[in-house]
Amino acid sequence: MIPLKKFIDENNKYFNINIENSRFEKCEDNYVGSFNPIDNINNNLWFEKELRERNKEYIKIKKEEIRRLENKIIIILESPHVEEFNSQKLNFPAPAMGKTGENLQKYFIESMKKYLENKNYNIILMNSIQYQCSLGYDTNIYRDRLWLELWEYEDYDCDFINRLNIYEPDIIVNLCTKGSHKKDPYMKEGAKSSINKKYLDSLINKDKYKKIKKTTLKDLTQEKINRFLYSQNKNIKCYSGRHPSFWSIIRNRKIEELI
Repeated sequence: MIPLKKFIDENNKYFNINIENSRFEKCEDNYVGSFNPIDNINNNLWFEKELRERNKEYIKIKKEEIRRLENKIIIILESPHVEEFNSQKLNFPAPAMGKTGENLQKYFIESMKKYLENKNYNIILMNSIQYQCSLGYDTNIYRDRLWLELWEYEDYDCDFINRLNIYEPDIIVNLCTKGSHKKDPYMKEGAKSSINKKYLDSLINKDKYKKIKKTTLKDLTQEKINRFLYSQNKNIKCYSGRHPSFWSIIRNRKIEELI
């Protein structure tokens, strides 16, 4: 699996992007605490930046320790952006350190409550791709393009499934964005902000998507989640909702069970 920086360097003639302020460290997945949806007294979640900084010795995932946990919920986002790299108190990047983390802290339990039982759940926060696909720019510029370039061709999809296998989830909640690239400078005429055939044909690695007419980052991620689910012997429940950055509006907090 090629690191993002190497991919950009190898394709610099094509991209010609100023990466002076981009970040190329891997943003590892985080353990963000536990909660009981019925008994609020025992809730101990660290979605918010300050809470993650306060609990920094616990958020790094250790393979054997994470496997011993029960009732694991995996929340899936697409890729880190800017705030994930800007903590003054952590010496490493962490997922959802801005508005996304704040909204998860405020609304996640209430959004999922009707699907959960009266027991303790442990939460892991993960990005489908652990690198800054936006390169620190507006997400409407490079994020979709680089995410798509890396996902299939550079085996980031396989890395994603491997992490799911390590975490052994009981519940998966897909909150990836659908994607938007209104300001993409490499977009061909007719390639709208949705990921359609013309947009996919403008990719370097377009052959990997030649059978797809229209898709989203969320759908591509869900496809790999489904592949993971089919390979498992246990019953893993799967849910889907809008990206938490939109959760300030009540209707956007709706989470649905996938069958």
